[in-house]
Amino acid sequence: MAALWACDAHPILPPERRGHAAPSRQMRWRSILSVWLFLACNCTGTIDDDPTKALVESGPARSDTSPAPVTKNTAAQAMYGPLFVELAMTISDQSWARLGEINKACQGRHRCEDLEPGTSETCCPPALRKEYVPVSVAFGGQTVSAYARHKGNPRDWCEDCPYQFVIRFNKPNKKARFLGLRRLNLEGERHGALVRNNAAMWVMRRMGIAAPRTNWLKLTLNGAAYAIYENIEAVDKEFLTNHFADANANLYKHLLTSELKTNEKTGDTTALTALHDLFEESDKVLFAKLGGVANVRQWVKLAAAEATLPASDNFWTSNYNLYIYDDPHSGWTIIPWDLDDVMYDKANWDASLVDGQVELGDWWARMLHNPTWWAWFLQDVKHTLNTAYKDLPAQIDIWCCGLRDEVAALSDSPVAQFSSRASFDSSCRELKAHITCRIKYLNDVLAGGSGAVECDPTAMAKSGAMALDCK
Repeated sequence: MAALWACDAHPILPPERRGHAAPSRQMRWRSILSVWLFLACNCTGTIDDDPTKALVESGPARSDTSPAPVTKNTAAQAMYGPLFVELAMTISDQSWARLGEINKACQGRHRCEDLEPGTSETCCPPALRKEYVPVSVAFGGQTVSAYARHKGNPRDWCEDCPYQFVIRFNKPNKKARFLGLRRLNLEGERHGALVRNNAAMWVMRRMGIAAPRTNWLKLTLNGAAYAIYENIEAVDKEFLTNHFADANANLYKHLLTSELKTNEKTGDTTALTALHDLFEESDKVLFAKLGGVANVRQWVKLAAAEATLPASDNFWTSNYNLYIYDDPHSGWTIIPWDLDDVMYDKANWDASLVDGQVELGDWWARMLHNPTWWAWFLQDVKHTLNTAYKDLPAQIDIWCCGLRDEVAALSDSPVAQFSSRASFDSSCRELKAHITCRIKYLNDVLAGGSGAVECDPTAMAKSGAMALDCK
């Protein structure tokens, strides 16, 4: 690997990337060329297949521990094990009206915490956006009291689409659980198909990354069918207990805002501050020290999975929409989250491995300067492509075929996600076509091509080539 990187006449990264400048879309051909030069360079080194080995410049490596099997909370399998589950929620007229008032007040507005200080724009404050109302929930023959609130970014809320929900079982009693769970996350789909989050998490889990369990949930509201959601397991203390030997350390949401999600009373964030400070150091210092505090191998694997999909606003491209856990055994470990913006126009099928669709996340943009980590990244992209991602179109057939009748049954609802079974099928075909084009693009680039492949997912989706296989 050291020799592979040492091809001075053919640097792997284009000059603007080596100088840390933000890439321009006009320069993306150089990004493609950089991958080709890396793969085609006639040097004696090879990509090291042993992920525990690191070059001197990479510093001491923490081990890449595979997630533990999700067996500790067996009760939750009733919620996440089947492809499709049903849940009934009862809510008073007063509480439903209150959710309507919050939706009207915040719809189309930014979250206040996302705006720069001093901005005059009217925004939606957290206290309003996350206001809970009392409900009761029935599932699997059990009925429990709970609280519900709106979920998601209010910029995406609308009048004629179903509300997304967070349903909490540990309010006001923080020790209360239902099936061992603190909460449910019911996610709508803004880009059609209703499978993007679940598909992305499925790829993550197939690649050995600790990721939330997912399936689909039909919500009945006051006795009437309301909507179908992607049912996504919460990342919290229970999730940590399922996946890590020690679940008592600090868990944070995002890297930019870094919201502490466990041990809030102690509030000791010095370790995360030190991690942020490390990324302010030179490449030499960063490369020497990061492996001693973080599970770098896991970070690279995650970035590669996101790049393969591709994702648009997660670790690979933004340092946002993720959780990060200070695992006492393997070091800082990233947990994927909010992968709804994958495999569509903001994360197109021909997104560059080097530049993403537009740019990279600040931390990953630094990490790809390291020759070992970059080699791991290309190795992991190829592995993801040839295993989980290659199997994804067939998996989408299974999911969409299993959901299409349930979706069609709600097509007359005032908040229907799809007007008919045909419109749902069309969105599934479009997603399959995007993945097919992405596979074609990545195969070309990883084989030393320019990436200038001809592929039209829209035309493919309208043809019979992407028809769902519902045998």
